Amino acid sequence: MVRTGGGSAAKRIGLQVEIDALRLLYRQARPAAAMSVLLGVLYTWLMWPRADPSMLAVWFALLLVAALVRAVLFLRWWHRRPSGVSILRWRRSFHWAAVAGAAVWGLGPVAVVPPEDIVAKALTAAMLVGLAGGAVATYAASHGLTVAVVILLLVPMIVALLRHGGDMEYGLAALMAAFLMGARSVRVHSSALAQAFRLRHELQHANVKAERSANTDALTGIANRRAFLQRAESLSDECRRLQQPVAVLIIDVDHFKAINDRFGHAAGDVVLREVALRIEAACRRSDFVGRIGGEEFAVLLPNTRIDEARHLAERIRGSVGHAPLNWDDYPVALTLSLGVAEGDGPLRDLMRRADAALYGAKAAGRDRVAVG
Repeated sequence: MVRTGGGSAAKRIGLQVEIDALRLLYRQARPAAAMSVLLGVLYTWLMWPRADPSMLAVWFALLLVAALVRAVLFLRWWHRRPSGVSILRWRRSFHWAAVAGAAVWGLGPVAVVPPEDIVAKALTAAMLVGLAGGAVATYAASHGLTVAVVILLLVPMIVALLRHGGDMEYGLAALMAAFLMGARSVRVHSSALAQAFRLRHELQHANVKAERSANTDALTGIANRRAFLQRAESLSDECRRLQQPVAVLIIDVDHFKAINDRFGHAAGDVVLREVALRIEAACRRSDFVGRIGGEEFAVLLPNTRIDEARHLAERIRGSVGHAPLNWDDYPVALTLSLGVAEGDGPLRDLMRRADAALYGAKAAGRDRVAVG
């Protein structure tokens, strides 16, 4: 009976795209962070004979600290398993951790590599370009983060090569700069990922909307006949399994044709919408309401005995009959006839008995509740 609202579909889909992108970042960054440490071990081993061991040790220690920060972040993410919009609160932490790791890799080798060792420079340049390529693949879901990480990885070394330049250094700097310029195309990849996320959620939204439309009465906004029978069948079967009673109300708007004839079909539509609202307002959260015919409604009452069902039927009748509907400043008196049945048999038997009781209420003068 609860009707869901919310913001525009476009806004909800946009938020979901951001959430999907951040989930992808966390999922892809875990192996990338581990690979960064392994490459750090390899780089330290290769550079140990060529660089100042104390400087190299300090750099590797900083790399381990950055890796530990990311590991703690990933463990917290896994432990808390954030969901919904709350996931976006984890974005800033992820970005800072990624930027810190890139800064250690980008700035550290500039201080570690001996200025005169061209082999060490070439090895470092190759390592940094490889890391930048990995960053493009890992962080593609966030164009801004990818650009920031690639710049931090490559620009410090490019500047250092140009400052201590010979022909070889200029060549290495040119190759790194070429990769840096080519990495700008990550915007295309990022846009494609975002579009894929968006299309998926738009399709899901369209499916939900179509299903809701197929199951909802267009005039009153409650379940239509098909949806009511399906859901009521499921609820009544569940009550039978749990050995609980179940009751059904069949409700008819008295003299509805006369209302249409006197005030017009527009007034009749307003009457049906208002009756549906008042029925829902009088029912409990566990009850299920549907429109099963022109001016006929039904309510399934799970775990409900006949006395309670009859009391609820009287409440519904009173909620409609005690407050006339105004149409063009003219009060339109409304009354309901209701049939009630309770039992543990199949739904079709309950509805047949409730329908028979409804006809008995109408034959007895309408505006009353009858039990079948």
